[in-house]
Amino acid sequence: MLELSEYQNKGLVWYGCNSREQIKRIPSGFNEVDQALQGGFPEQGIIELKTAFGVGELRLMTPFLSAKQNAGQLVFVAPPIQLNAEYLMANHINVDKVLLLTPTSEEQSLWATEQCLSSGCCSAVVLWQDSLSIKQIRRLMLACEQGGASLILFRYQKAQPLFSLPSTVSLSITSHAKGIQLKVDKQKGGRATDYFTVDMSEWWPELISRDKPVMANDNVVAFPRAAGH
Repeated sequence: MLELSEYQNKGLVWYGCNSREQIKRIPSGFNEVDQALQGGFPEQGIIELKTAFGVGELRLMTPFLSAKQNAGQLVFVAPPIQLNAEYLMANHINVDKVLLLTPTSEEQSLWATEQCLSSGCCSAVVLWQDSLSIKQIRRLMLACEQGGASLILFRYQKAQPLFSLPSTVSLSITSHAKGIQLKVDKQKGGRATDYFTVDMSEWWPELISRDKPVMANDNVVAFPRAAGH
């Protein structure tokens, strides 16, 4: 059997609330999230989001990305759909400081992400990638530390992962009529939580159906038409 020190050396021991490291945080823009995360998302490190596709996961991170842009370039790596520049501008993200990368393989995506994180020029990198090893995530964590950057990692896994990645904070997301339901699986300097509702109706009222009752898992409404049509 492995000794505890060997598990520690392999990065397989999670310290949680016993971590003595002081973590600077940036408000998320949502009161419920800030309460669960001890004041907001960590200013640096890996934010892992395990989610179904298109339930509001990017909207959750938009206020954080807007705040991070003050410190440097934003980079989106291998998004599964075309990003909407109008959406970014409407939510106070300067598209002139946004870099979109579309690598042709997972290996290229990881290489580009690591280079951007460690460069010191990028304040945050958003990566869509499911298959990551502990060794790979540790390299990305080191790159975050070297460049003082954040990695937002979206993982659209259908099955529960076999092991937990050593990220700074790990969240699970599902849909909800007023926005999303979120659970903190783990976080450095804080505790895990059960699922709670994040109300997005104040930020994006046009995406919330108010005309009729909706089911808890139904948060999709018709996209509003442009004025004059």
